[in-house]
Amino acid sequence: MEFGESVFPEAEEREIAIKSGKKWRPIDRYKAIVSNRGQVYAIVSKNYKLIQHREVAEITNKVIREFNIKPIATRLVFSLDGAVMFYKILLNETVINDERLKFGIMVTNSYDLSVGVNILGFGMNMFCMNQMVFGSEFLKIKKRHLEGSVGLELEKFKKAVEEILDALTQVEDVIKASMESKITFREVVDLILGLRLSLRNTRKVLGLIRKYAKLDYNLLAEAVMDKEKREKHIEGVGNLEVATRWQVYNALTDFITHHLRTKDMSKELEMHNKAVKVLAKVR
Repeated sequence: MEFGESVFPEAEEREIAIKSGKKWRPIDRYKAIVSNRGQVYAIVSKNYKLIQHREVAEITNKVIREFNIKPIATRLVFSLDGAVMFYKILLNETVINDERLKFGIMVTNSYDLSVGVNILGFGMNMFCMNQMVFGSEFLKIKKRHLEGSVGLELEKFKKAVEEILDALTQVEDVIKASMESKITFREVVDLILGLRLSLRNTRKVLGLIRKYAKLDYNLLAEAVMDKEKREKHIEGVGNLEVATRWQVYNALTDFITHHLRTKDMSKELEMHNKAVKVLAKVR
């Protein structure tokens, strides 16, 4: 993907000072990361290395070209006034039990320190257009620190991309197994509670679980939203297997992709990390 000159929000480092009386006294140990419009993104130590969104995206493209892989689709997403970047790249397509899925990588960067330079597994369920994100913890990959004192190092970045691509073959196996693996009523309740959503969003998730997994909406709603009834239901049907893990995961990714409605992409990433836990026990 070729980028135009004005595609990327840029940031710059600026000195900071504190006013003492009528004079300004420089603060040498810190500096500000500021947008080109003057918005302060973060206050950081003087040793902090600012990495531009464009740098991250261009080195990503360079690595993909070196692997001789032609992307199926790419998308740049910015949030919080350009402070955060998600670069999503789909690289291959597969069919698992008649479901068409696409996989690739997602690369992140931020000026406000909310996310660092990360390379994650990324996917799309083409039937429902739900996005999937697989972090290094789920993929069992040791997290690499990609931000160096002299900027991004190509070989480290390339190695990290290679590890994610190799691990995505494992994800396909996990997804296939999750289509058969069952989840209990107790696990579904705990999963929803762990999302820590508003009442409105909790109801939306409950509706999507009913849609994908055909669970009893009222029974599940009582268990999630009424503590006294929760204990009663958990005691009665808590260990009953009520759906496949894949069905519940699709309900969660549907909510994150189409209903979360947040401008904070780091919040969306946090939700994906919670959702993918439903697949983790398949292993």
